Amino acid sequence: LHITVNDPAGVAWVRIAYTYAGESRVRALQLHAGTWQAGTWTLDFPLGAVVRQATAMACDALFNEMAQEIAW
Repeated sequence: LHITVNDPAGVAWVRIAYTYAGESRVRALQLHAGTWQAGTWTLDFPLGAVVRQATAMACDALFNEMAQEIAW
C-alpha cells in the first residue's frame, strides 16, 4: 500500500484503519520516499480478498487531521 501525502506544515503520521475477521485494526505507515512535507508512505498490507475496504488517515504537525475511505 502506497499513500502520497503533501502538507507544507509537515506530516506527523499516516495510518490505515480497517476491519479484519470482525476486529477493527489500525496500522501505521512509514515514510518511504520524499520528505515529511511531500512524501510517499508505505505499508505491507493484505489487499484484495482479505481486506476490501479501509480508511486512510493522516495528521500534520499542527494537529490537522484528514481521513479518506479507500476501496478496491
